[in-house]
Amino acid sequence: MRKILLSILVLLAVCSCTKPKYTDEPFFRLEYSRGANRFADEDYGREERWYFGRFYSSRASGPCFNFKPLNDTVRLAGFCLEVNSEDYFRFDISSTEAFFYDGKKYSFRHDPGSTVYGPVTLTHNNRGYYPISGDFCFTRLKESAIDRFLLKFNFDCFDPYGQDTIKIRDGFLTLCRRYTESNTSERLQRMMLYEK
Repeated sequence: MRKILLSILVLLAVCSCTKPKYTDEPFFRLEYSRGANRFADEDYGREERWYFGRFYSSRASGPCFNFKPLNDTVRLAGFCLEVNSEDYFRFDISSTEAFFYDGKKYSFRHDPGSTVYGPVTLTHNNRGYYPISGDFCFTRLKESAIDRFLLKFNFDCFDPYGQDTIKIRDGFLTLCRRYTESNTSERLQRMMLYEK
């Protein structure tokens, strides 16, 4: 019994002394223009305590890259992430193939009266906006030690109830290794391919 108690105390001491990984880096960086205003945000997380030490929680949530089953034999690449910032973004992007090409610009267009769920949903001033047109692309970042990948985007989002349109321009969402450390590099390699 004494050995078990001593082992537990040693384990607790080791866990509490372990330095959290990447705490000097943000989980994500978000920057975009809405109208004439430029917005920028970095999330370094909120420290929370647990039985075996502390951890940091991000304002972003979601699996990033994943597969979306279309039927029994076809799977599409998906990117899912919710970012709680000045505006609340919910990215739910699908590729027509099982991957995204690195650097390829993807465009879309929807009917302004439609509330079809597209690549992004935007909440601004407690009102939901749906995409009617825009473009986006993913890029792997190798020049920086902390960056995993970058999502560039431009969206025109429409509020069907207020009949209002918001234009989001020059958007950049960088997800750093602190957020994506649970995703393996092999998985990211599979989901993003260099264009031939």
